[in-house]
Amino acid sequence: MSEHLVRESLSPDMEVLGKDEISAKYRSSSLGIDRATAGVIFPENAEHIQKILKLAHAHKLLLYPVSVGNNWGYGGSLPIKDGSWVVNLKKMKGISEFNEELGTITLEPGVTQQDLYEFLFANGNSWLVPTTGAGPRASIMGNALERGYGLTPHFDHFRAVHDLEVILADGSLWQSNFRARGALDINAAYPWDIGPSLTGIFSQSNFGIVVKATISLHRRAEEIGMFVKKLKAENLKDAVVEIRQIKRDLGSLCGGINLMNESRMKAMLKSDQPETNTTWTIAGNYYGPTGVNKLVRRVLSRVGTGYKIYRPYHFNLLDLLYNKFPSFRETKLGKEYKVVRPGYDIFCGKPQLVAFPLAYLKHDNPPTSFETADPDADGCGLIWFTPLIPMDPSKVELVTDTIHRICKAHGMPPMITLTTLSEKCFDASVPIVFNRRDPSAVKSAQDCLQVLHTELSKLGSEPYRLSIGTMNKIFKENQISPSQILVKKIKNVLDPQNILAAGRYE
Repeated sequence: MSEHLVRESLSPDMEVLGKDEISAKYRSSSLGIDRATAGVIFPENAEHIQKILKLAHAHKLLLYPVSVGNNWGYGGSLPIKDGSWVVNLKKMKGISEFNEELGTITLEPGVTQQDLYEFLFANGNSWLVPTTGAGPRASIMGNALERGYGLTPHFDHFRAVHDLEVILADGSLWQSNFRARGALDINAAYPWDIGPSLTGIFSQSNFGIVVKATISLHRRAEEIGMFVKKLKAENLKDAVVEIRQIKRDLGSLCGGINLMNESRMKAMLKSDQPETNTTWTIAGNYYGPTGVNKLVRRVLSRVGTGYKIYRPYHFNLLDLLYNKFPSFRETKLGKEYKVVRPGYDIFCGKPQLVAFPLAYLKHDNPPTSFETADPDADGCGLIWFTPLIPMDPSKVELVTDTIHRICKAHGMPPMITLTTLSEKCFDASVPIVFNRRDPSAVKSAQDCLQVLHTELSKLGSEPYRLSIGTMNKIFKENQISPSQILVKKIKNVLDPQNILAAGRYE
């Protein structure tokens, strides 16, 4: 009944796919979770969304909006509740209000990293795309609204959001006071509002459908370089102290710094060597005027030894060797370059597919090229677990040892990357990779995730974001918190029928 109703009411204004027409990615995800999705609607503008919401209110339809549906490892295109209509916003690709002088820009939810890269490249190439490992086809807005992060100087992507436009559940448009008064330049340049600043309530929530986001970009520096250091596992606590000091000393000259264990590095290098997890690798970046490497070198030499600095001309030379001499590609340096080069491109704001092989580690038939790869549709098993850890050496050692122990106990390779969110806090990204076609492997992976949540919570380490499979479990344990009580009150006012993303972070 609902499918006929939706199609009759919304076609031909917008594309509608019924439950028998949707692809596999709308029925199952890399989490090893299936959903009975009612169908998919593809609006092309805000007016379409208002029309969808009006229909949903009249007939009590459940809606689940996604930016482009490429949120791999967290749920992808799946709704939380069976019987929901997915509202895929990938056709909303508007880019507007680009201020080339100040580096602010307004995007619609369907704008991907690659879309923004091509736009900025065509308009002077003076500003950096806030890239992530999710790759070229991931939504800029979707990542920001989940409070995602990257490694460029504006690594906290929601903090770079200065303004939103939102269609609320009743179909009304929410704007900030500045935007409503026509002060668009101030609205873009200043992240707050007059009176209560409400932008934050639309991140990791289900209060409305965000149709525009104004973000601040970071100017492309004259020199972008990177530094790398390999160290023994027993020196992990020393590495934490060094990274903390580097962030303090370099400040805004440094973006994010990764600290990766041996399992994670070997997965990136596609190495078949036995995993011993006896080493960690630091990989960071710097941005500044030509010659800034001298300051970086002084800072690194002061905090520790063994750092290698790679300047742009190093990559130019390696590019030449790799492209002109096939024999170089088979050397150890050539193989490492193949992995490091895309990482450097990400530092430079160029989207890359460097993280995609992780999703296919346990796949029976991984692709030779990842240009069109879709871990959800391709049957990959991947769950991201992303706990926050204060940058205290003893706490970092305790949490990472616990992750190693739990992953090994469940037959999962303990791959860990610690990424700086500030000089005070890491986020640990832990990919749980498994064979999705093996029911026992799926159960082991999901059990592993649950134990990680439980045990790390006891240590005071909580994830910064959740997958669709864990939102209700985590928040069910926290229903009486003052925060959740207020969230429910707001939800009851804005969406009393609970038609928008029911179960999301609640």
